[in-house]
Amino acid sequence: EELKFYNPYGQFNETSQQKIVKIGKQLPTILRKIIKGKEVKKAEISELRYYLKAGAGLFNTEIIDDLIQLIPQKPSFTFLVCRYIGFYMSDIYKLASPENLSEKEKKMFREVKEFNFDIYEKIWKIYKNNLSTDWAKFWLLKTLSASLFSKEFSGFQPELNRIVADPNAKFLRPLA
Repeated sequence: EELKFYNPYGQFNETSQQKIVKIGKQLPTILRKIIKGKEVKKAEISELRYYLKAGAGLFNTEIIDDLIQLIPQKPSFTFLVCRYIGFYMSDIYKLASPENLSEKEKKMFREVKEFNFDIYEKIWKIYKNNLSTDWAKFWLLKTLSASLFSKEFSGFQPELNRIVADPNAKFLRPLA
């Protein structure tokens, strides 16, 4: 009941923002417990799910590596993790055009781009390691295809071509 404070149609009120911040501080601990296979309380899982839904625009880059590690262990989280990471990766490029930036801003933009490319490579590796569910593969491929890196990444277009040619890839073909 306490977690029902997210309003998908408008802005957060101050109480909601405070609760999101509070959950955000607990996330590294929750994620490490899951990754290490330790016991996690049902309330902690609920908080993680909620944060991934409501906190997607907060750009907490400190948890991204842990979230990526979570995907193979908890494929049921793939949609939420991909949605969270997708917001981060797509919104970064809406902030500014590199040609209109100062030298200091260009340097920062390059660093962010390198960080995002690292994220892209990690997601690609998980995708290529054949997760057990088509649903998880679908969301990973969707995240990969939405990124600006899909044009630059050497293995991506051949993968799309393979999917289009594969008659058994019915679930992924419309996305490809």
